[in-house]
Amino acid sequence: MAWRPRVSMARAAIGSVAAVPVAPAAAGGPSPRPRRIIVADTYAAFWFTHSWAFQTSDEYLDGLAELIHAVEALPDMTLLIRAKAKHELDLAAYRKLLPASAKVEIKIRDVPFRDDLAASDLLVAFRSTTIEEALHARRPVLLWGGTARYRYLPARSEPPRPGDRGALYAAASAADLARLLPAILDQHAGRPLSDAEIAPHVWPNGTPGIADLARQMLSVRTGAMRRAA
Repeated sequence: MAWRPRVSMARAAIGSVAAVPVAPAAAGGPSPRPRRIIVADTYAAFWFTHSWAFQTSDEYLDGLAELIHAVEALPDMTLLIRAKAKHELDLAAYRKLLPASAKVEIKIRDVPFRDDLAASDLLVAFRSTTIEEALHARRPVLLWGGTARYRYLPARSEPPRPGDRGALYAAASAADLARLLPAILDQHAGRPLSDAEIAPHVWPNGTPGIADLARQMLSVRTGAMRRAA
């Protein structure tokens, strides 16, 4: 199957997308609190209807291991792995199979994603609706996993620079992680994404929503019933 970029399904208008609270950035410098990366992702079994667009559990763990090694090598950075309890991987398996690190916390989802995101500066995921949620919360996203066969959304591979940021980044190797992570956090920590940065990923003002569709369908059906009567 040929690869095609996925069109974002984020539905809110730009004006209604509010940033989750963030610690203010120091003038010309990074956020005053320790910078944190959050992983909120998943994997799929081979029989899943579109498993080709997900990681396998092995690929998922490989990607996490590479990410942990990258975080270990960089200062002022911590990692939260927000795991989903599945038969194939429970919390004990995560701790056994992933590299041990004092900079990494692994937990089964115990609070709403929004709460963990609010205390983080960057989301890392391969394929998950948390990507749209992070963009709506005005957090940058790094697309990363143990395979490169699928990309959830178009993303830039170049690190951000002052005055030149993106909303979505993508890494294809451990070397990319080492290059992208510090640059993304330097430019984004404590600085929510702007309207212009999230504009390609949200519907513009005035776009009909589900309620509008329901009203339109009811109106068409009511009109047809009246004509038939």
